[in-house]
Amino acid sequence: MSDPEWLEKVKKTQRFHASKCREHNGYWKLKDTAKELKRSVGSVSEHLLVATWLRTHSDKIEKCKSLNDAIDFIQDKKRNLSFEDLDE
Repeated sequence: MSDPEWLEKVKKTQRFHASKCREHNGYWKLKDTAKELKRSVGSVSEHLLVATWLRTHSDKIEKCKSLNDAIDFIQDKKRNLSFEDLDE
């Protein structure tokens, strides 16, 4: 089964950004990726955030129906982690 279109875009953005970072020895910024892909910095940032969370939460992220659903999942998870820190 192939990935939903939004998830494939996330993965392509991450691969492109990582490739450019390697190519430029780490001197490649998020804004450079946004400019090269003709997208907003916010859009690229969201894609890279979701790509990062895919590493540890792929089962949940891959079930999301949209990028916004994935971001909501991440925000909820972060919020829950923050509240857990307050309980200590």
